[in-house]
Amino acid sequence: MELVAVSWKFGKKNYPRIPVESTEVRTEFALKHIHLHMSFEVGELAKILEAGDHASGLFISIEQGRHIARNFILNGLKLAEILGVTHEEIVAELLTGYLENKYKT
Repeated sequence: MELVAVSWKFGKKNYPRIPVESTEVRTEFALKHIHLHMSFEVGELAKILEAGDHASGLFISIEQGRHIARNFILNGLKLAEILGVTHEEIVAELLTGYLENKYKT
């Protein structure tokens, strides 16, 4: 998670239109931008899956799946970092959520 925080910064260099008025406004910009990234990936997945409805056989490659999954994870980690969620909290919630829901019928 630290790697995402260090390597993906929201500033004027990479985002010339980022507002500078306040931390709150910059945070809103960053959250919106992450949402756009995630929406783009959902669209990519939809495009692949829709095309698969018209084909036979495997319609998504391992490489495409890896790319989309990786981007979802990276965007999710950046989202968590911006909101102040630690990687320990993420792991704990994943484990708790999994264990709480695993045996529900």
